[in-house]
Amino acid sequence: MDAFHMIWRTLKIWWEVWLALWMFGLVWVLCWATIVLGPPATFVFFQAVRHLMTNSEVKWDESLRAARESLLTSWLWFAANLLMLFAVFANYVFYGRLANSAGSVLQFMALLVGFAWVAVQFYALPYYVLLEKKSLLTAWKNGLLTLLASPVFSLILWLVLAPLIALHIFIVPVFLAVPGLVILLASMAVEDRVQKFRIRERDAPQNG
Repeated sequence: MDAFHMIWRTLKIWWEVWLALWMFGLVWVLCWATIVLGPPATFVFFQAVRHLMTNSEVKWDESLRAARESLLTSWLWFAANLLMLFAVFANYVFYGRLANSAGSVLQFMALLVGFAWVAVQFYALPYYVLLEKKSLLTAWKNGLLTLLASPVFSLILWLVLAPLIALHIFIVPVFLAVPGLVILLASMAVEDRVQKFRIRERDAPQNG
């Protein structure tokens, strides 16, 4: 299947560039320790991974310039995520107070919306890097369309991502290598879907 093939290719690329990803992971964690620098560092991390995917040299001065340019956009992205997670949490708590089965169903729906939002972010940031005219709304739209168009592909990816995120949280010696692998997976997934959709568009019968 496409997802397994893409995951295998990602692991091979990760093995070749793991040291660079580990270093970026260290900087990324230190930036998030300040909170203020966390969102722009995330955007720069995705951009750096894109450079590594295309065998381009990652230059720190370019990364710093990209961080300055994405400062406002990255904070808007972070604020939107905080707002959405708060809304999901508030709805989950509210529906949990309903003394009937409908409350449990609505709680599940709230969690499903929250997971879908996180899954969209998994695709959205690599799309943002690819856009010539940078737009969060366009990146979110592309991420949502990709999730809806490739549900099985996305499910397989998240079955891989779940244990990786658990490693990141619970096993300290390896956690610095995990963010780079997760971001590489996201970027490779978007690249795979872009190529897949372009092939389908190219092979579609032309009218007229």
